[in-house]
Amino acid sequence: MLTSKHSISAAKPLLERYFWPLLALIWLAATGLDRLWLHLDQRLPAWDQADYLNSALDHGRALGLVAGGSWQGWQPLLDLSPKIPPLASLLNGTVLAIAGDHPDQAAWALSLWFGMLLLVVALWGRELMGAGLGLGAALLCCLMPLLAELRVDYVLEIPVCASCTWALWLLGRWLKGGKWLQALAAAAAIAAALLIKQSALLVLLLPVLWVSLSALWLGGPRRLQLLAAMALVLALLLPWLQHNLVTTLGGTQRATLESAAREGDPNASSLAGWLWYPKRLPALVGELPLFGGIAGLVNCQPGAGQWQKNGSG
Repeated sequence: MLTSKHSISAAKPLLERYFWPLLALIWLAATGLDRLWLHLDQRLPAWDQADYLNSALDHGRALGLVAGGSWQGWQPLLDLSPKIPPLASLLNGTVLAIAGDHPDQAAWALSLWFGMLLLVVALWGRELMGAGLGLGAALLCCLMPLLAELRVDYVLEIPVCASCTWALWLLGRWLKGGKWLQALAAAAAIAAALLIKQSALLVLLLPVLWVSLSALWLGGPRRLQLLAAMALVLALLLPWLQHNLVTTLGGTQRATLESAAREGDPNASSLAGWLWYPKRLPALVGELPLFGGIAGLVNCQPGAGQWQKNGSG
C-alpha cells in the first residue's frame, strides 16, 4: 500500500511536467488513427447533405483563399450563410485552402476542432484535480465511439462540442474569479459557439442564465462585467443575425421540427424526445468512458473541494 501511494504521488509531478507533450501525443495519436482510417476506407465519400463542405469552400473563395475566388466585401460574405452561422465555414474554408478540398482532406479541419476540444477538457480537468484527470479526460474523449465517428464525417458536431465546452469552462472561471478579462473571454466564447451553430443555445442557455443570476446576486463589479459581456455577445452576433434573420428562423424550423417529423423522430416536446439521447448514451459515449466517469464522479464527490484546491494550486 505504501509503495502504491508513493508511486501515485511520484507520478503526479511527472504528469504535470510533461502535461503538454502528453496532451499533444494524445491528439496526434487520435489524428493519426483518423488519417489511417480515411486512407484505408475506399468507399465513396458521404453526400454533403447539409452543404457544410460546400459552405466552407464558398467562404474560402469569398475570402480569396481558395482558387477561383476573391474578396468581394462583407455583404457578399454574409450572403453565403443565410441559415447556418458562418464562423465554422470561415475557419474551415481557411484550412481547406491549405489541406485541399477533398472530403478526406477536409477532415483536417475536424482534427483541429477536436484538438481544441481535447485542450479545454484537459485544462478543465487539470484545474479541478490536476494533470492526471485532465489527461485522462482527454484520453476518454478519444475513446468515445460517437466522437470517433464525427472526427471523420464532415459535419459541425465537433466544432459545436468544442466551442460549447470552451464557453462552459470560461463561464465557470468567471463566476469563480470575477475578473474583467474572464467575463469578456466567456462572452467571446459564447458568441463563437452561437456563430458556429444556433443549436449551441440549447447547451448554453441554462448555464448562462445561472451565471447571470449569480453575478447579479453577488453584485459588485460582476454586474458591470455582465452588462459588458452581454454587449459583446450582441455586438458579435448582430452583423450576421441582422443580415439573415428571416432565413435563419425559417431554416431552423425546417431543419429541426419539419425534418424530424418527416423522418419519424419523436417530437422535441414529448417525453420520448427528451429520452431519445439518454437511451442511446452508452452506445454514443462508450461503456468505458460512461461508467468510468460515473464511478469517478461518485468516488470524487466527498472531497471535491479539497481536490479543487489541490488542482488549482
